[in-house]
Amino acid sequence: MRLPIALFASLIAGPALAQSFPVTITHAKGEITIPAEPERVLSLGLNDQDFLYALGIAPVGVHEWWGDKPFATWDWAEQAREAINAEPAVLNGYEVNLEWVAAQKPDLIVATYYELDEATYDLLSQIAPVVATPEGYSD
Repeated sequence: MRLPIALFASLIAGPALAQSFPVTITHAKGEITIPAEPERVLSLGLNDQDFLYALGIAPVGVHEWWGDKPFATWDWAEQAREAINAEPAVLNGYEVNLEWVAAQKPDLIVATYYELDEATYDLLSQIAPVVATPEGYSD
């Protein structure tokens, strides 16, 4: 399932742009508080970087699960990536590599389009706040 850009924007940018920090976001795994404006966003979802680029956010890392594209960015999002000079590190393969994630030093992890089990979510949450699948949607 792909998330509509409006839904993603309301999860990430909407609360962040509408108020000052801290910002609390409710998602399928619970609730997180983002204490300050994120500076090092990591895209762990399978196409979450597309939405980040569209919002003008340059992720420090992205997840390439298929396609072997430069910066894990497909043609439809390449212009947006270039416009913000994003050159993220790339995690290859479907599985999450916690050491790779931690090495990127994210202050926010976006994983709205990834089947995130509770154990992995809990481990990622020890690295940074994690925005998981929107409440009411399946992984």
